[in-house]
Amino acid sequence: MTEIEKFGHFAFIRHSGISKYVEALEQGKLTATRCRKCGSVYFPPRKFCPKCLADDMEWIEYEQAGEGRLLSYSIIYLAVAGFDEKEFPAPVGVAQFPDGNRVYARIEGVAPDSLRVGMRVKLAPKALPDGRVTHVLQPA
Repeated sequence: MTEIEKFGHFAFIRHSGISKYVEALEQGKLTATRCRKCGSVYFPPRKFCPKCLADDMEWIEYEQAGEGRLLSYSIIYLAVAGFDEKEFPAPVGVAQFPDGNRVYARIEGVAPDSLRVGMRVKLAPKALPDGRVTHVLQPA
């Protein structure tokens, strides 16, 4: 299985530069990229900087992973192809972090009826049963 195939249930093209991110997730770490030209930090990592269009990115530990706020969420009740029906209902959401990054991910560790916009969340790496890895949101 390639690094691209190991990352969650999402499809990425091989040129996305995600292999270092997958390797970090497999080690239980969350990494981001920082533009050496303008200093912008990106999570999930980017191969180039959308702000200044530079392609000189450095890999860093994502230090703000524990400081998010839930902006929006939804509960998915219908299992889709490729997912185990036991995983549903599945809360998913978008969280914003102090550096401005907004991250979409599955929400774990909290009952769906306890979710609230504005609640504190953190990012966490997760190993999936089939050998793939991803990141999830959890209550902070």
